[in-house]
Amino acid sequence: MRFVLFAGAAALLGAACGPDPKAGDCEDDLIAGDLVITEVFADSKAPPGGSGTDDGKEWFEIYNASDRPVDLKGLTIVHSRVGGTAKSHVVADVTVAPGQFFTLGNSADDLLPAYVDYGYGADLGDLFNTDGGELSLSCGASQIDKATYESVKEGRARQLTAAQPPDYTLNDDPVNWCEANGSEFDTGNFGTPGSDNDCTPIVIGQCNDNGTMRDASLPVPGDLVITEVMPNPGAVSDTEGEWFEILAINGFDLNGVGLDRAGDSSNPNILDAPDCIHVNAGSFAVFAKNSDTGANGGIPAATIRGNFTFSLVDGTMAAPGDVRIMAGTNVIDAITWTSTQRTLALARSRHRRCDRQRRGVELLRRRRRVRRG
Repeated sequence: MRFVLFAGAAALLGAACGPDPKAGDCEDDLIAGDLVITEVFADSKAPPGGSGTDDGKEWFEIYNASDRPVDLKGLTIVHSRVGGTAKSHVVADVTVAPGQFFTLGNSADDLLPAYVDYGYGADLGDLFNTDGGELSLSCGASQIDKATYESVKEGRARQLTAAQPPDYTLNDDPVNWCEANGSEFDTGNFGTPGSDNDCTPIVIGQCNDNGTMRDASLPVPGDLVITEVMPNPGAVSDTEGEWFEILAINGFDLNGVGLDRAGDSSNPNILDAPDCIHVNAGSFAVFAKNSDTGANGGIPAATIRGNFTFSLVDGTMAAPGDVRIMAGTNVIDAITWTSTQRTLALARSRHRRCDRQRRGVELLRRRRRVRRG
């Protein structure tokens, strides 16, 4: 009888010490870093004529960074404002393969979109469209991963950098997150649920050179010359067809370069692409209001290296037009003008010589016609 009581006590003791998935104690033996939060989609963009609600359309993604299949049963997900009131969900029995991206959404299990692997329903509340939030993954008192999300934009997921493999320490810093811009997983909505991320965050002063981050090489005065400006296009409107051109005297990167007007109160348009925008010595680069060749009057897309939002004015003697290239607070080159003629670009000396030559040929032709008459 004493033996039976002991065995029963041992059984009860084993049950108390073992994992309890219903209480949020994981079935699997997970440690910090086995799972990584890699993507958050908080604000769905409705299709034309559709509803703007996010019900059933929010999701976030995790990555199995371990070298084995992981059972998520008992994993506790907590969602909150940073330091605010939290809501939680305990994951049911589901397995994620090693190296697999796994998507969890605010859908019921029987209404999952094609791009969501698991539904947590309304348990976590709404993902926040403004001011950001925090997601964490835990087994009992042991935290497996935590990440904050911020700078949410409608129809765009926030992604952990694709520049290196997902890591649970990498996603701690918001600087390693960026806005999805490449893959449209649903009409008007961009992200990569269930697959590799496709964005690389912009790090001030650095750029991605074929997979390697390096310091951008900014131009200095003498490295470039503004050679031609089109402030008054004729084929298309000014808002579509304005552009200006530079000639590179020496090689440099355009990442971090500012396109600006001295004659307005707006800040420069900074070229902040994550990939290195290198310009070789002796080559030309064009900056345009619109990169679409079909809309900008026919500027070859391959020559356009950046865009600007300010307006190029016609210019008068009293109020000249201007444009300049900046690197930080340094003016690399600038040009001004006091008048323009519709459809004709303003050009510096190499083009002016060509214009004089063309005018000289036309004058010679006119003289010949007069003599013949």
